[in-house]
Amino acid sequence: MLLDAQTLAAVAGLAVLAATISGMSGFGTGVILTAALVPLIGVKAVIPVMAVAGVVINAGRFWFYRTHLDRRTLVLVLAASLPFLVLGTWIYSVLDARALGTVLGLAVLASVANGRPWYEGIPRSAVRSSWKNS
Repeated sequence: MLLDAQTLAAVAGLAVLAATISGMSGFGTGVILTAALVPLIGVKAVIPVMAVAGVVINAGRFWFYRTHLDRRTLVLVLAASLPFLVLGTWIYSVLDARALGTVLGLAVLASVANGRPWYEGIPRSAVRSSWKNS
């Protein structure tokens, strides 16, 4: 599927906007770009595209913060996440586009719905002080 120059320019502009929002908030690039790309390239193609974009974005973050790397935490996170990477890849390979779209939509809704309850019942001063200490 070929995209015309106007569509590519619009996607590039949206990517810059998404990167700006992500830079200010710490997240958002994937959600914004996924929602914009699904109608253009389809659900099955958007996940590998976003995976490559995620590697590029996180490689940059890693490079800038490499002096602060905690190797023990890195090993623990990799050990815990790699089995689920394999499981997610297998699920992706067996689902059809419609089921994949439903799963993707539910994941986005769950992430939005889950955003606020993490801080319920915790005083704001405690949350702010924990950010300053990290």
